[in-house]
Amino acid sequence: DLHSFPTRRSSDLLYGANFTINKPLNIITNVNTRLVGNSVQPVFTINADDTTINGFTIENGADGVLINSASNVKIINSIISGDNGVAISNGENVVVKDTQIANSTNGIQVTGSRDTVIDRVNVVNSTKNGVYLKGSNGTVISNSLFENNGVDPYFSEANNILLDGNENTRIINNTINY
Repeated sequence: DLHSFPTRRSSDLLYGANFTINKPLNIITNVNTRLVGNSVQPVFTINADDTTINGFTIENGADGVLINSASNVKIINSIISGDNGVAISNGENVVVKDTQIANSTNGIQVTGSRDTVIDRVNVVNSTKNGVYLKGSNGTVISNSLFENNGVDPYFSEANNILLDGNENTRIINNTINY
C-alpha cells in the first residue's frame, strides 16, 4: 500500500510528492531522485515495519520523512530538508545513516522511541535543533557532524543536540560546530 497524491514529474524530479507507506517496502533510487513535497504533509509517512528509503533528495515545508510507530526502518544515503528533516515518533530500531539533513527547523526529532541509531549523518543549518531527543531510550548518535544548528535567536531552546527526558543515550565520536 503506497498511496500518493497527484504529482507532476520532470525528469528525475517529482513535485507534490506525498507517499504513505503501510506495508514493508525498500524504496531505492540510483539516480538521487529529487522529491519536492506539497509543504502540508510529509513526503514520506512510514507506518510499516521493515521499510527502507535509500538515495533520495527530499525537500518539503512539512516533515521530509515521518516514521510513525514503525520498527526496523532505515533512512540511508539521502539528502533531506523539511520542518523536521526526519521525525521518528514511537519507532523502534530506526536507523538514519549516511544522510545529510539541512535547512530544517529540527534536523532529526526522535520522540518516545527505542534504540534509534543516527550514524554518519551531517545535520547543518537547522534553525531550532540539529537533533531533538524527547522521552526516548537507547539512542546512539555517532560519527556525525552537527554544524550551525540552533542559531535562530527567537527559539530559546535552540541547540545542536537537545536531550529531554531520555534514558541510555550514547553520543560518540561526533563533531559539533556552532
